Amino acid sequence: MVIHQIQLDGMGGVVPADVQDPNQVIRTINSQYQPTIHMFPGQTQRWRLANTSSDGTIAFHLNGHPLYVIATDGNTFSAPVAMDSVTLSPASRAEVLVRCLTPGRYALRSLPYNEGFSGNDQPEAFLGTVVCDGQVWDPLPLPTTLLPVTDLRTMPIARRRTVVFSETVLPNRPFNFFIDGQVFDPFTVHIQPKLGTVEEWTILNPSPEAHAFHIHINPFQVTAINRVPYNAPGYNDTFAMPIDGEFTFLTLFADFVGTFVIHCHILGHEDGGMMATVRVDP
Repeated sequence: MVIHQIQLDGMGGVVPADVQDPNQVIRTINSQYQPTIHMFPGQTQRWRLANTSSDGTIAFHLNGHPLYVIATDGNTFSAPVAMDSVTLSPASRAEVLVRCLTPGRYALRSLPYNEGFSGNDQPEAFLGTVVCDGQVWDPLPLPTTLLPVTDLRTMPIARRRTVVFSETVLPNRPFNFFIDGQVFDPFTVHIQPKLGTVEEWTILNPSPEAHAFHIHINPFQVTAINRVPYNAPGYNDTFAMPIDGEFTFLTLFADFVGTFVIHCHILGHEDGGMMATVRVDP
């Protein structure tokens, strides 16, 4: 399910993201507006979800049904985790198991989500309808184990870093977006880890609005949110940063040397300079 949101003007053109009104945005699944999704009673389906929006967060929820999350950003969990909703910031992906045990019609919704001062708070939105009817299936038990996940907390930490995602807001001037006080420079290497090492990064967001941290190549294990320990069920490569807060993760630079980037996956922030280069050295 490729979930996207867009606002159209009266001529069918796209309203630019920086002036869109979240209350006028339409949200689609696989380019369909409010589609109907069919299931059989007793059936379990595996849904792969992706938020391809430029800046809007989706809090994915199915009325009357838990979502059994089995992977985030392509990284399989060690066991399913039941959630009432799954938060998908821009570029986030998740895989969930959905069970339909009782025939009926159920609303698929995006729940309200606070994105901070920007006026882009996401309202509740109707995404589609799940219809559970037809031939009854014999329900299968959900898996209790999936794939082993290496707990990076058991490995030595080679280096600790603090990385700050910030912005400035000045009257009558465009926003400026920074990582560690710098606008993206493609010719500057900002962070240089060593291959085969584990690093601990604390990502700070002093901004009064949301950012979506994204790293290329290397997924990470979140260990704390706003300094509260967090037992992540698996790895991420994208994470919704707390407003005026922080999160901490461990990452293992296991396989690849070379250059890639970290950035905010809200595209206006990325394009405004909130990106930095990482180079993994031998």
